[in-house]
Amino acid sequence: MERSILSESRVSKAHSKSLSKARSHASRDHSLFWWSLKIGCAATLISALFLKVIYQLTPWFSAPVILAQALVFVGAASTLWHYRQLKRSSNNIEQPAALVQRPGLFKLIRHPMYLSDMLVSSGLFLLFPTVPTIVVLAVGLFALVRQSQVEDQYMQQRFDAEFQEWQGKTKLILPFIY
Repeated sequence: MERSILSESRVSKAHSKSLSKARSHASRDHSLFWWSLKIGCAATLISALFLKVIYQLTPWFSAPVILAQALVFVGAASTLWHYRQLKRSSNNIEQPAALVQRPGLFKLIRHPMYLSDMLVSSGLFLLFPTVPTIVVLAVGLFALVRQSQVEDQYMQQRFDAEFQEWQGKTKLILPFIY
């Protein structure tokens, strides 16, 4: 009787480990899908921009174009800044609290680089606003939000209490809003 209980316990532990490993693998696959989708949408918007430049479809110095260029510039600069902050804290990356202590938007939102990607994508859309590019923009923005949610789930599993504390102090992707 005692052996069967021990055997069941071992099977239960092994089953639990295999389920955990399967969830982790599924999460990575899911994460890769959303990441690939957002990259594909950004590439499509950049391609549309190249078509605009090649065929000189609109003037380059109008108010919407200047706004679009500013969004692209600010988004790209923010991406580089936050990437640098992540690299600087790479020895502390095992602790979410280390990110909150870094300068920049990590104090307000958990995914500042995705916000930066949203700014760049919106700017690219404004440079070539058509029905197909607005559809691509919407899909790309949706993919960015889903990717951030998938990463939050991973962080929740990995850093349970610390992550919950950080999550309570910050928004997902838009400061003060969402």
